[in-house]
Amino acid sequence: MRTSTILLGVLGGVALAAALAGPLYVALPGRYLADWSYLETQPALLLLMISLLAPVAAGALAALFWPDEPVRTGAGAGLLVAIMGSLLMVLPAAAVESSSEVTILVMSRVEEAQLRAAVARAIVSATWLPMAASLAVIAVGPALGAVGGVCYDLAMGGPGNPTRQVHISATPLVALAMGTVVAGVHFAGMNYLDTQILVRLGHPPTPLDQVKMSAGGGALGLCCAILMAWAMRDAVLMFGGERRMRAFLWVVLATALPLAMLGEAVALHPASIFSPITWIAVVTCLAAAATSAFLTSRADIELDPEPRHFGHLTSESILGGLVLVAQALLAGGSTAVGITLMLWPYVTALIGGSALPDLTAEWLVSSVFRVHWAAGAGIFLLAGGWLCVNVPLWIIRRTVKPREY
Repeated sequence: MRTSTILLGVLGGVALAAALAGPLYVALPGRYLADWSYLETQPALLLLMISLLAPVAAGALAALFWPDEPVRTGAGAGLLVAIMGSLLMVLPAAAVESSSEVTILVMSRVEEAQLRAAVARAIVSATWLPMAASLAVIAVGPALGAVGGVCYDLAMGGPGNPTRQVHISATPLVALAMGTVVAGVHFAGMNYLDTQILVRLGHPPTPLDQVKMSAGGGALGLCCAILMAWAMRDAVLMFGGERRMRAFLWVVLATALPLAMLGEAVALHPASIFSPITWIAVVTCLAAAATSAFLTSRADIELDPEPRHFGHLTSESILGGLVLVAQALLAGGSTAVGITLMLWPYVTALIGGSALPDLTAEWLVSSVFRVHWAAGAGIFLLAGGWLCVNVPLWIIRRTVKPREY
């Protein structure tokens, strides 16, 4: 992905989050929080409609910087805009909304049995609603970005569709490796909620609840599918470029790491194996890998013989940080934040038979958003760490093997 596309995608995502702040950060919790800013419905809807322009604008600007492939470039920028906006605003808003019933009931001081049922429903809702809302936004982002690319192409025209040249990236393999850690924590946490917390609350999960609780695994499977497709593309290009041992290593890692995640699901949360979402994710990963390998072998694409520039390393580092943070939050991280801050104090009180804690709902809601914003800032910290590792290797490779890099 081009440097300009990555930077525009990240900046566009921040703009999308700013536009969504009105309807999601102000208006949504303002329905039931007393000491909270208030926004009328019509201005909130207007801001929601304006936010749709962020991926379109990013797609058009990305096509401006790379007019040879306006649709592809616009779709890539739109995808990054949607991911960044989801991390900063959609995920925390959905996590807060999944616990809104509990917040309202606590302020109303209802009976314990009613509150137990509401907490159990909120836990189940927190395991699927943030992922579903974010994935819906992420699915729309590339389409709107492609529209921006098409608009630019219609207005300005393009010189054609030359052979694409790409650099090999370790980002998908690093993300898959980190995904095994995320998967282990996620499936262990889901099993604890499934077999311990919901049962002790007096509301064991129904089969439908268990399907909903596997949504985080489905989001992780979708991340794996994208990363596997990316890695398989690089492996096919390396195989065609006479780097066959490295291509073989890429294929082995790109298949072994997702299989390890599936093994973690079997070992740590056996109930997820019976969910159709799990098997849809498995089939999606296999289809994405096979399709990527097939299309790459027939596409007009080749390895870039030119050495990387520092700008390439910087943009790849930002992309790597975004991928890692997005994977962690989508695959259960946002669920963990929402349950820990919004529900866990009441869970421990109800299970332990103690008095409900006297917490300020406004502080809890704002804390959920602040944690997600801190995760967004963590993208750039990860990018800095990524650069610290890559720059010395980049200097060595340019010095020792300038022609082969």
